[in-house]
Amino acid sequence: MRRYSFIAITLAITALLSATAAAAQTGAVISVNGIYQGGTEAVSNTVSFTANAETATFTSNFPVKSGPGFDAGLRVGVRGAIGVAIGITRFTATGNADVTAKIPHPFFFNQPRSIAGTANLSREETTTRLAIVFSSAANKRVQVSAFVGPAFFSVKQTLVDAVSYTDSYPYDTATFGQATTKQVTKSKTGVTAGAEVSYFFAKHVGIGLTAAVAKATIPITAVDGSSVSLSAGGTQIGAGLRFRF
Repeated sequence: MRRYSFIAITLAITALLSATAAAAQTGAVISVNGIYQGGTEAVSNTVSFTANAETATFTSNFPVKSGPGFDAGLRVGVRGAIGVAIGITRFTATGNADVTAKIPHPFFFNQPRSIAGTANLSREETTTRLAIVFSSAANKRVQVSAFVGPAFFSVKQTLVDAVSYTDSYPYDTATFGQATTKQVTKSKTGVTAGAEVSYFFAKHVGIGLTAAVAKATIPITAVDGSSVSLSAGGTQIGAGLRFRF
């Protein structure tokens, strides 16, 4: 997968650099957008550990909610309506994860005690996209574009890796203490596609609206070696400035 990703990046960058040389004839557009990215599937993580000579478990559930982000890109015409583009998107989400656990009784087997609490977790996504662009100019001021291509995700996700608790005689109940976390970083290649409409109120300056979908599923490893699946990206709606050259 990494080999193919490298080849795709190399070909796209070569095309972009070649197209830049022809920008005076075919045109180039820089975009700077504020975006709103939709939420993705919750990150659910169940970990097993040993307590009181039995197997204990805790489960955390972190909803990755919708929120604002930032996007910037460069689009360069190649020939006619066809162009190439490179861009970067940044998105972060923080919030409380629900944490539940079952702690074995110190005296009696198969009588786990349930505890519950919360932990503050976060998600950071940086997505670099390379795309083929198809553009159509309705007139000198309005331009409509569609794009598709690979998206390269770098995701930082915090996970719960331990839970503390307190109990006292006769140990029939336990109380949630706190959850400790660790940050995991993973990269994966996905896909992106979308469209935008730009309106240039001056020769070189305009505004634009964009709608896109960027997706990747990223497997990561929890503290006990179990696999956790992250759903990265999502639906993105944005608006911002356009600079035409």
